[in-house]
Amino acid sequence: MFKADRLKKLRKEAGLIQADVAAQINLKRESYTRYETGDIQPPSDQVARLAKIFDTTSDYLLGLTDDPKSPDKKEKAPPVETEGEKIKEPAYEIGSLEWFHEGLIAHGIIKPGEDLSDEQLQIALANVETIVKIMKK
Repeated sequence: MFKADRLKKLRKEAGLIQADVAAQINLKRESYTRYETGDIQPPSDQVARLAKIFDTTSDYLLGLTDDPKSPDKKEKAPPVETEGEKIKEPAYEIGSLEWFHEGLIAHGIIKPGEDLSDEQLQIALANVETIVKIMKK
């Protein structure tokens, strides 16, 4: 469930007013205010946008973790070996949008050359992370 108090705290820590944040997510200030008061739950795409604005994670805003920090660096996947041969190092950091995009292609979810914007990838990744956390419960 969306944690309205965390959103308000992050906004104040960033020194922003409600109108500033509302403008960044293409929303009227009055509607944004309802997110902070908990009167309405933001849709998943808005949660992803808010997380990006405040350099946190969707999981933090949804109450799935108490750690507000967005991981700066993800660990790199170890090199894969097949029959004694080392395959080249992964091109992307685990958890990066590029890594996620390559995974979508590798699993046939999207076709090679089919581009998604960073915002679309971030929303998809946030939704996958949420689904996995729910499934683990």
